[in-house]
Amino acid sequence: MRHRTASLLVFRPTLLLLLLPPLLITPAARADLQVTPMGGGLNASAMAAALLSDTSGITIQSATYSGVLAASGTFAGGGSIVGIDNGILLTSGAVAVAPGPNDQFGAGVDNSAPGNAQLEGLIPGGETYDASVLTIVFVPTGNQVQFSYVFASEEYNEFVGSAFNDVFGFFLGSTNYARLPGTNTPVAINNVNCGFGGYPPTNCTYYIDNEAGALDTQFDGMTTVLTFTAPVNPGVANTMRLAIADVSDEILDSAVFLLAGSLTDVGGCVPNATTACLLGNRYEVKIRWEDYLHVVRDALVASPGTPESALFYYTNANNWEFLIKVLDGCFITNHVWVYFAAATDVGYTVTVRDTQPGGITKTYTNTLGNPARAVNDSSAFPTCG
Repeated sequence: MRHRTASLLVFRPTLLLLLLPPLLITPAARADLQVTPMGGGLNASAMAAALLSDTSGITIQSATYSGVLAASGTFAGGGSIVGIDNGILLTSGAVAVAPGPNDQFGAGVDNSAPGNAQLEGLIPGGETYDASVLTIVFVPTGNQVQFSYVFASEEYNEFVGSAFNDVFGFFLGSTNYARLPGTNTPVAINNVNCGFGGYPPTNCTYYIDNEAGALDTQFDGMTTVLTFTAPVNPGVANTMRLAIADVSDEILDSAVFLLAGSLTDVGGCVPNATTACLLGNRYEVKIRWEDYLHVVRDALVASPGTPESALFYYTNANNWEFLIKVLDGCFITNHVWVYFAAATDVGYTVTVRDTQPGGITKTYTNTLGNPARAVNDSSAFPTCG
């Protein structure tokens, strides 16, 4: 068995773990979160089918699983705990670790299982262990798929900024689409946290701390509910791999909760926390902003607005920064218009994308320190008719 060594900043309590009572791999009696490990009728095909809704627009051709059966399965009763009521669960240890209370100093199961090369590509220099991988071959009717998920881990918060950077990925082909909204950043311990010791907060907006055990799960921290969105080839077989693993050792567990019925086939724009979809959901609107410390983040959708308009904010939902509209001006200029106004002097890039095949993308920028100007682009998209 591999054990973690002490770092200069944080001591890995391997010896303490050996002195603690052993973790009982049985469902917690008082927890609202119920888990069922794979086995018997709960096989890879059943796991994949659980992700689909009745109107998903997706046909599953096959599903396979690589990993220890006890490491993956289904869950229920998680709505008030992880923000997702029921679905499937992949872990780097055992699903039985997930229910609360949060009463273990460091919970985890070493399965002595191999890692995953695709995941190691997301964390350069990190070796993975105890990988769980669900592979689904499916045929969609639209050009995008999406589902909702939460990443949780016992690595929080003590090992933020360390080599014990557990990771997961949702791959279509060789590309990972389990990324923070509006970025290419994979979701992992060091990429989503509110800091620890001398390590600064990183994408803290998407992190929920549970070291005090307010949420009835063993995991010490988790992300907010995130959305996976990826382009696919309609009408033909596509292959998706959902994978999670320990990084640098096999001790503390991480998990990803996936919402049942949320794997859907969509076309055009897909709305989420950082994306507004306007004018019949055809036009995708995203805003990236830069503060005076030169930190770049996604603006967040403050309100679904109307079919033609949306509001965005930066960090405070009560402090709106942008009003943006995409208007059908074809009867006047034979173009679709983009109008917006911003009450800010930070740097920003507004991206408006026509999601139809062959559609173009328009970008509008402001330099940090300059008061934002109103934009009235009445020739933005020549897409009438």
